[in-house]
Amino acid sequence: MEILEGVLAALFAPLLMTIGFFIWESVWIGSAFALNLTKCSMASVGFLFLSLITRSSNSSAPPLDPSRFASDSIGWLILSSIIGILIGDLCWLEALGTIGARRVILVDALNPFLAAVFAHFILKDERAIDLIGYAGMVVTVVSVVIVSLEMSTDNEKETLMTDENAADVEMVALDVTASASPPTSQPSSPPPRMTRGYILAFINVLFDVYGSVLTKQHGKQFNTWEINLIRFGFASAVMMLVAGLMHFRSRFTQHAKDQVEWFKIPNLDKPSWTKMFLGIFFVTFLCAGMRNYALFQIPLAVALTLGCVGPIYSLGLAIFYKKERISGKVAFFTILGCAGVVMLMFSSSAI
Repeated sequence: MEILEGVLAALFAPLLMTIGFFIWESVWIGSAFALNLTKCSMASVGFLFLSLITRSSNSSAPPLDPSRFASDSIGWLILSSIIGILIGDLCWLEALGTIGARRVILVDALNPFLAAVFAHFILKDERAIDLIGYAGMVVTVVSVVIVSLEMSTDNEKETLMTDENAADVEMVALDVTASASPPTSQPSSPPPRMTRGYILAFINVLFDVYGSVLTKQHGKQFNTWEINLIRFGFASAVMMLVAGLMHFRSRFTQHAKDQVEWFKIPNLDKPSWTKMFLGIFFVTFLCAGMRNYALFQIPLAVALTLGCVGPIYSLGLAIFYKKERISGKVAFFTILGCAGVVMLMFSSSAI
């Protein structure tokens, strides 16, 4: 029963994330740093509340028992926060702005397979994935990548990048223009920049997987809300400190009128903040809770594979809510991706 709940949680998490992206689409006008700060801070309040409620109702120990939070596990979870949220997310956003969403999607396809390698050598107590499970992983990941690339128009790129919007689209446009231009005698900058983008995308995948490994290794004594409180709460505290220092520094530094102060939260109207709050509730709060729960119920590689089906959900929402039409190729690989999910669910590692 717990395994079934883990599979359902892993499948439900990307749906929640996709809904959140649709809600806050084109609303955020601040920087990537400001978005991460806002997301982590708002979600941490919810994680704190549910940590208090769930621990007090399910255990005789006091909520947020100091004896449990003094263990070495806290340090490892903080490390997972540093590499997965602070560094990993930054690398992901930088990669999107450097090489574009389509190439980042291709690199992200390595995520489940890297997870299988890490699980084999680090999480030695994990259930082995059988041949059907690996076949399901390949079918699902390949289908999701093809659907993502086919549907990755300019509008989808803005949705994936969320807060980078115009700046990142301009970077991608510059990249496309440069690659289409005839060679000149001047040295060309795109190749080093493209290499840097691919490296950042791979670092994000590597750190994301290893962050999940650390969470699964050292988070067993905590529930999903407490784990997220530690990880997102720490990331929020670090970013608040950075923002505070930058605010203090800006008081003694003159900036150009058109210079964007990346550490400041933008001024949004009430409808926009309402959309952002709902989006954060789905993307950072509920989705993160579901993902962490799934990590402890099913093998890591299976959890991360099921967690990558967001583009298929996005396709469904685009059809029903935006009335977009899809090609036969996209429809075929969407069905094939669903078949891969079924193969994973019926493999010996997930039943």
